Amino acid sequence: MSERQALFVARQAGTASAFAAVIRLARTKGLEPVVLAYSWAQRELETRGVRFVPVESFEQARETLARAGSPRFMLTGTSHQCDEDAQYWAWARAAGCPSVGFVDQWANLRERFPARGPYPERVAVVDERARAGVEALGLPLGEIRATGSPVFDDLREAVGAAGGTGERAGPGLNERVAVFATEPFSLYGTEAQHRELHGHSDVDSYRAALDALEAHARATKERWKLLIKPHPRDERSRLEGWMRAGEGVDVELSSEGRERLFAQANLVLGMRSIFLLEAASLGIPVVSFQPARRTSCDLTDSRPGIEVVTEREVGAGAAAIRRALSEARAGKDRRIGALERALQPGAAARILEFVLESEGGADGSRAEVSNGR
Repeated sequence: MSERQALFVARQAGTASAFAAVIRLARTKGLEPVVLAYSWAQRELETRGVRFVPVESFEQARETLARAGSPRFMLTGTSHQCDEDAQYWAWARAAGCPSVGFVDQWANLRERFPARGPYPERVAVVDERARAGVEALGLPLGEIRATGSPVFDDLREAVGAAGGTGERAGPGLNERVAVFATEPFSLYGTEAQHRELHGHSDVDSYRAALDALEAHARATKERWKLLIKPHPRDERSRLEGWMRAGEGVDVELSSEGRERLFAQANLVLGMRSIFLLEAASLGIPVVSFQPARRTSCDLTDSRPGIEVVTEREVGAGAAAIRRALSEARAGKDRRIGALERALQPGAAARILEFVLESEGGADGSRAEVSNGR
């Protein structure tokens, strides 16, 4: 590899979504990105036209890394499988390659880093809430900088190209569309373990959401279609039992991408998925169902445009849906603006500048990176 090449490691779909804009911007600055992509990330990169080397483990990546020499930097995501991420951070340190780990979420921060290292030299996080959370871990991570996430910048452009958000009627006459985002408990252990930790699982969240939407439909005489959006790592077979036609609500399992779903959605429901925050950033009404919860959630709590329901009673959920829909138009621009300030548009440029700072810019001097949009 030449000294202008840079390594990106995308192991998760969310990481791939965030890195795509950084990779494109790096090319405009004369860098030559080499992207190692695991299966969960590959589809996201393909849809964004990003070339990658497919791998499923650090061992499979060794050949590409062996040809790397000493690239300008390595940018990785962070995940529950932190031991796998740590192997890349160890390689970067041994190769004299600056490394940055990107935290694209607010949840499970401790699980993203091994107890005794190795660690990335520095960490980029999605906002100040996440920065405070990572700092509180007390790990030797070097500088932790709130850069924002390019996901939100890309999303606004993609949804606009797909026709905007679903304030109009859904695909059927007088039919409205809600989307529920799943979060398989298998990501964090068993369903029982998830309930023990949080007080609920996404099965409980889904049942509460469906009951509340049916109650709302009965009260308003509206007809709703509820589209279930599977998490990229979910098993569709797990969701087959969720299909049912209720009073005023038809349920379907969707295979459409998030941009198309947002373009249809009058309402987004879920538990703690980042899909909820993405929807809120577009001004779509959002209700998070966390029945009998035991832990707070930085992703949903005190976010403009997100109603959080912690009660088990159907009436509480139906009331939250009414509030979310009634407030959808009033103050929409204000809510979007408040989220934009927190989520920091132009994140791709800030991330690229951050990873280049240790050795200067692509031309050998301090990076001066513009948004490139």
